[in-house]
Amino acid sequence: MELQRLKLIKPSLISEIALRCGDTEYRDFQKEVYERAILFANRQIAKKYDLLKRYMGFKSYGTEEQQLTILSFAGEYRVLINGSQYDRVNKHELDSTKNQYYLYYDSHSFLFNYTNALDGDNVVIYYTADIKIDDYDLEQTAPIIPGKYEDEQIAIAVSYLIRLAKAKFIGHKLEKYERLRTEYGRSREKEYDSQLAPTTKWAQIKPFKYI
Repeated sequence: MELQRLKLIKPSLISEIALRCGDTEYRDFQKEVYERAILFANRQIAKKYDLLKRYMGFKSYGTEEQQLTILSFAGEYRVLINGSQYDRVNKHELDSTKNQYYLYYDSHSFLFNYTNALDGDNVVIYYTADIKIDDYDLEQTAPIIPGKYEDEQIAIAVSYLIRLAKAKFIGHKLEKYERLRTEYGRSREKEYDSQLAPTTKWAQIKPFKYI
C-alpha cells in the first residue's frame, strides 16, 4: 500500500519565493510547484554542503506493520506521531501504555510500527543518511536544511521556476521571468540547469509519494 507523503515546508518560504516571482496569488504556478522547487533547491544545497540529515513524513494506514523504502539510511534520531515524540523499542516490546515504535531492516525494506496506531496518523521520521550512499539527486530525498541557507534556497528555487516559465509562458509574463533571470544572474541558472531533467515540464509536476 502506498504511503501518502507529508511535505514539511515552511509556508513563509513558499510565500517569499512567490513574492520574488511577483506571483503572490499563485496564478503563474500552484503552491505545489513552489513546493517542488524548494525540494529541488534542498537537494542541491545538501549535495553542495554534504548535509546528511533527512526526514520522511507520511500518513499511516492503521495498525498494520508498514513497509518503508529509505534509500540511504544510517539511523533515525527522532520519531514523531501527530507531533508527539515516540521512543524506540524492539519489535516484540511495544507497550500500548507508552509512546513507542520499532523500525528495522528486513531483507529488502524497513518495517515500521508503533503503539496505538490509527489510520491517517501523521508520522515523521528524522534520520541521518549513510555517507557511503549518494541519494542527493533522487527526487524522493528530503534533506533538512539549516536556516542559514535560506537565501540560497530562495535563489535556487527562483532559478528553477524561471526555467519552468520559459517552457510555459509567452509575452509579458515571459518577459517578467526574463527580468528575474537577469536579477538572479545567468551564472546561477547555468550552475543548476544541468541538474534539471531534460523532460521537466510545468504540466508534469505531481505530488510526491513514498512507496
